[in-house]
Amino acid sequence: MKTGLTLIVLAILSAPLAASGAVMTLTPSPADLNDLDHYSYYTWGINSTTVGQDLLGLPITKAVLVFKNITNWDSSPNDLWVDLLDTAPTGVRTGADAAAGDYFTTSAYAATGIAHTSLVHYTNIPYYPASTLSYTFNDAQMSNLYKYIANGKDFAIGFDPECHYYNSGVELQLTYCPTPVPEPATLGLIAAGSLVLFRRRKLK
Repeated sequence: MKTGLTLIVLAILSAPLAASGAVMTLTPSPADLNDLDHYSYYTWGINSTTVGQDLLGLPITKAVLVFKNITNWDSSPNDLWVDLLDTAPTGVRTGADAAAGDYFTTSAYAATGIAHTSLVHYTNIPYYPASTLSYTFNDAQMSNLYKYIANGKDFAIGFDPECHYYNSGVELQLTYCPTPVPEPATLGLIAAGSLVLFRRRKLK
């Protein structure tokens, strides 16, 4: 019986596990961030309550920020800065920003003592046609994302538009590794091994 049990354990350990990641899609409220007004900056605070599970225990492997059907309000030059923030109040908050440049790199924001990481700077998003912009965090940005989550189980995204942008919604797509599940071949080995043990016990 020991030999049969050993074979089952070896089969389980050597068999491949399902490797595909799960994707969690988060959306702010309002989804279009009030169309990203020129004279405002925005923070979108995300925590374990927002996500629905413990962020610290979520093995995130990839983060993608998506702007759906975004257009500038006219054909004038424009900028959109996006930053990763250590923390911010839960949900979407708006602040006044009449100054040029990225608010999250100013001395006013530095005075808050909240760490930030620049994610992406879009320039001259066209007036027409609408486009979908997708930005994938690089390795350094992912490293800071882990650090920010560890420092309070939350993080935030900051947006500073230098023009007015229409869009149909913003998404943050987080890919993470779910608990490994044995593939069908592995389950078959387990079942076969269990049957062998059952038969041996009946014969004794």
